[in-house]
Amino acid sequence: MSDTNNNSFPDKPDLDETTNVTDAHTGLNSPAAREKRLKEEGLEPLSLWVIIGSAIVLLIAGGVIGAGGHMFDYQKSAPVKYVRAVQPGGGAVDKPVEAMEAFMRKGEQVYSTKCASCHQPNGAGGTGIPPLAGSEWVTGHTQTLALIPLNGINGPIEVAGKSYDGVMAAMGQGLSPAELAALLTYVRNAWGNDSGDIISVDMAKEAIALSNTIGAKSFTAAELQADHAVALPGEALDPTSLVNKRTLVPEKAAE
Repeated sequence: MSDTNNNSFPDKPDLDETTNVTDAHTGLNSPAAREKRLKEEGLEPLSLWVIIGSAIVLLIAGGVIGAGGHMFDYQKSAPVKYVRAVQPGGGAVDKPVEAMEAFMRKGEQVYSTKCASCHQPNGAGGTGIPPLAGSEWVTGHTQTLALIPLNGINGPIEVAGKSYDGVMAAMGQGLSPAELAALLTYVRNAWGNDSGDIISVDMAKEAIALSNTIGAKSFTAAELQADHAVALPGEALDPTSLVNKRTLVPEKAAE
């Protein structure tokens, strides 16, 4: 029995009594051992000085591109003959445009917001609503026309040979002088209406002042014809003159 037990593992080596298994395992995973393995495998870490040097080179290269190449310099990269119009305060200004173009564009915007839902985008009107296209009230006296949106109109009215009887609210209340001037100019020159004139911002100011003096009064057609069948005070604007496209105020032609 004892001989059999002693020879059960004949090939198992005896451990040297002087060998420390823990120390041997630790040695295999020491920093020096890991670095040796990385070098043998070609995976050694980059030197800190290499990283710092690369960063310095990139910074210098970026400065050269930005300064020497004018990549980020607007004044140097813009065409030589290009000049921006600048206001005294430093901001770019709009290039003046012909008055009729500016008034019609702005007037169409105001009309779309304030009037088109009833009078239709083409000015043809609708059931019980008079047309603006071909209307003598639109192309006639400018004071009459201005007071209709500013104060409203009610009662019977004849437009283009057809009778209407209804109420129109003061849809123009709250418009700025420029908006009112553009609206009046637009309806007088759209859909075949061809007055050919422009209601200036100054004329619109006169209309608003008159409406404020009158107060919250809705006119009848008879009252407008009796008391306001005249032109608005002020001078109409030359359609070919140049204006600021936002304010509609005349500007001198650019040299």
